[in-house]
Amino acid sequence: MAEKSQDPIGAQGDKGRSWRFYLASGLAILALIFVIQNTEKTSVTFLFSTTELPLFLALIFAILLGVLIGWLTPRVRRTERPPNS
Repeated sequence: MAEKSQDPIGAQGDKGRSWRFYLASGLAILALIFVIQNTEKTSVTFLFSTTELPLFLALIFAILLGVLIGWLTPRVRRTERPPNS
């Protein structure tokens, strides 16, 4: 008898979407509203350079950087674990 694999993320397959999908969607909508409401120009300093750009561009960059870090962290941790002996 074949075993059914369980989804570690908690997705429900064809039965519906998981709570994580709705949480991520809600957070994405809040982030989008926050970005849209902050359009004034601001001074941004990174390392040794300073530039002036619309705040929404800095916010989008910060959000994308956070998403990238969140996506990469589990993958890096998984590959650095020592093998079980």
